Amino acid sequence: MHKDVVCAGFVALDVIYDALNADVPKKVAAGGSACNVAMITQFLGLSVSMVGEVGADRAGDIVRDELARCGVDTNGLEANESFDTPVVVERLLEPAGGEPRHRFELRCPHCGSYFSRFRPSPIPKLEDLTCGLKAKTFVFDRATPAIVKLAERLKDEGAFILFEPSSSASGKPFRRAAGLCDALKYSADRLTSVSALASPECVIIETKGSAGLRLSYTFRSRRIYKDFPAKYAGPPVDVTGAGDWLTAGMLVALKGNAKPNSQALSSAVRFGQSLAAMSTLFLGARGMMDALTRRQVLRACDRVLDGQVPSIKPRTASPNSANPFASCYAG
Repeated sequence: MHKDVVCAGFVALDVIYDALNADVPKKVAAGGSACNVAMITQFLGLSVSMVGEVGADRAGDIVRDELARCGVDTNGLEANESFDTPVVVERLLEPAGGEPRHRFELRCPHCGSYFSRFRPSPIPKLEDLTCGLKAKTFVFDRATPAIVKLAERLKDEGAFILFEPSSSASGKPFRRAAGLCDALKYSADRLTSVSALASPECVIIETKGSAGLRLSYTFRSRRIYKDFPAKYAGPPVDVTGAGDWLTAGMLVALKGNAKPNSQALSSAVRFGQSLAAMSTLFLGARGMMDALTRRQVLRACDRVLDGQVPSIKPRTASPNSANPFASCYAG
């Protein structure tokens, strides 16, 4: 099976509360960076597979069903009865200085139990789940031995490899991941020295929140650095998924190009930034997918690229306020 993009890494269930009601969730949806990138990229028109494991539980069922409804191939995402699907509670807080704020919680608000954490798949299991799977691009956010081995296999077959770590690590799999990837994307407020582990040819995207990002790449044996101010699409509501829209937008713009030139990289960054800015107008990491069609998103993106604030008319969407958990999210 050949896909435009294969994603692996953190998959979770997001439970979102807004500042007006701390007791009833405003939204329950599939989440985790790798999962979000998979669904957004599929929404934008590429063919995507999500690989790995979730728990054989209610949270895992919701995640797998939502991925499938988005069109993402889930044949390589297996339900495992030996652990629970991770859950992340996001609480939107009162804005400070006009900027939206949020807090993540890793304990059940009902019983106080800690949620299950990310569980890496063993190498034989992931090899079995991805047997015969090929991709133009491979995206991952967790450097486990099995995922890194899959990245090495896909890179040998010509895939473009994007590694997007959420936190620093010093182990051998992390160093291998940073050294083999074609593009390394990370947040400046979370990681600092990770770029030193990348190869000289690696494209590096260092995001800086509302300050934009810095792109660096090698051209004719010289390292080039470019700063891109953040795009503006309107007053932000929720910024949690902006980085995932940036990643997905860049993937779509590059279209599997394993050796993008400077112009292609700059265009991809600007397109991704425009999508990221627009995504902050909606609740949840992928709220824009619920409110707008792909055509509406792309038209509004063109306006943001031109420095204009888009006029958006959301489609009628079924509310996502039903809580599938009667009393407890843990277990």
